[in-house]
Amino acid sequence: MNHPFEQRGPVKAHRRRIPHLLLYWMFLALVAASGCSEIPASNPYDPATPESQRAAGTISGILTVPGGFRRVLTEQTTRVVVYSADRRVDDGGLVDAVASAGPCSEDVDVGCIRANGAFAFNVSAGAYRLEAGGSGLNAATMIVTVAPGQQIHLGSLVLSPLDQLGSIVGDVREISPDGTPGGPVSGATVSVRGRPWGTLTDDAGHFEFEVPTGRYELDVSREGYDAPEGGPAQVETGVALPDPIFLRFRPGSIRGVVGYEPRFGWGSPA
Repeated sequence: MNHPFEQRGPVKAHRRRIPHLLLYWMFLALVAASGCSEIPASNPYDPATPESQRAAGTISGILTVPGGFRRVLTEQTTRVVVYSADRRVDDGGLVDAVASAGPCSEDVDVGCIRANGAFAFNVSAGAYRLEAGGSGLNAATMIVTVAPGQQIHLGSLVLSPLDQLGSIVGDVREISPDGTPGGPVSGATVSVRGRPWGTLTDDAGHFEFEVPTGRYELDVSREGYDAPEGGPAQVETGVALPDPIFLRFRPGSIRGVVGYEPRFGWGSPA
């Protein structure tokens, strides 16, 4: 006959192993749970991803202005401002991003308006309100929604003049030091005094550009010439100047046309 205790030993040992197995599996479950909680969202292009982990987007476009307002694109008062769409402009809140007119770096185009009107912003995903404006121009406003990583090009953002436009028309000619009238002055800068409006004269010394209707003073200048005698010319939109604006050639200045000899393979002189 077997001893009664010979069958009890193995049974008790088996019962003692069960709690240890439970504790082991509970430990593994806790380790797995704690490890998962440390893994961040893995898709930066998912709108449900926390904002701090989303991919940045880009908003770009080109400011377009009337011909006589091209100089506005080089004035610091010309700006494109980006606000969060749910933020009031007049609540004193911070501006999300601003692009101001030049000077622009050759290798960085974000946050700057180039001379051709191009601008760009890097923004996080969300809805934004863009406001663009310049001297003498109505502001342009639009709402833009940017998805994570999305690049949006707005195309042309047209800025219209505040008032009805009128033309300023005239001619610039040369006068020699002894007072003898000469030929046309091409490439002269003609600008409205105190305003960022103006143009350049063509090969015939002629200029014509549009500005809001009114009376203005014109400044005319050209390298190698003295300023017109008597100060700025008085002009009125819609009324062509009856006489040319004369620039006196400055002695010692160099005039002429630079070209290339055809024998070098670069074409005839310009």
